[in-house]
Amino acid sequence: MARHSACPSDTSPKASNTGDGDEFGFALALSTDGTTLAVSAPWESSKSAGINGDRSDGAAYSGAVYVFTQQDGAWAQQAYIKASNTEQFDTFGYAIQACPCREKT
Repeated sequence: MARHSACPSDTSPKASNTGDGDEFGFALALSTDGTTLAVSAPWESSKSAGINGDRSDGAAYSGAVYVFTQQDGAWAQQAYIKASNTEQFDTFGYAIQACPCREKT
């Protein structure tokens, strides 16, 4: 297996609030330059909505996506993302995709 040069071999992303059964890492999306990584946890159970909200449980299997960037050779969490209308059994993040960046001309 080839390793992307931007991916350090001795680090892995760590989410701020994963719990047993959240399925952290269920889906992954890596930016084309290899410096931004989205990781899903479709069975995460917090009741918050939007970005970087309250991480308290209250909506089983609602799901979340975590966004990481590389900083000093390690993955650092930049965002904790929930659906804007979080509800139980949404499984937000079941599938994710990175879109290529386009420069403005």
